[in-house]
Amino acid sequence: MLLYLSIFPRFTLSLSQQIEYLMLAVGNAKSHPVSAGGKHESAIAFLTDLEEKLEVSQVQLEIFHILSPRLQSQPSDSDLWEKVELLERGLFSITELYQVYADPHDLLTIKLLALCVSQHQDEALVKDIWDCILHEAVQSVPSAGALDHIQGTIVLLG
Repeated sequence: MLLYLSIFPRFTLSLSQQIEYLMLAVGNAKSHPVSAGGKHESAIAFLTDLEEKLEVSQVQLEIFHILSPRLQSQPSDSDLWEKVELLERGLFSITELYQVYADPHDLLTIKLLALCVSQHQDEALVKDIWDCILHEAVQSVPSAGALDHIQGTIVLLG
């Protein structure tokens, strides 16, 4: 029931409320004993699905936290306003988050996170994203502190 409350658009829940219901659903699914009637595989599949939805919703929340402050600096950008409002209304797939938000807004850390969450294996794409992250790190600080800043960026992103 908690899953359905979190994903059906009929219920007007905020993104954080949807995530809360997903977290409760995961907790309930983990604590529910698997019946002896041979439903072990379906219970594991259900829990895995819940955990994946929760992981993707947390990426969505990260995007929301990154884009929301941009609304103040770009108040006339109606496309951005609409996209941020949509983030609050329902849960997206990881593909939608990548294509609609991470890629067009050049959210490099979100791109890496989306690739990790989706378990997408594209070495060239990951290398290009890291190159951009490192380039930004080098450009954002004076040359004397660049190495420390790059190291901090790499440690932060893993």
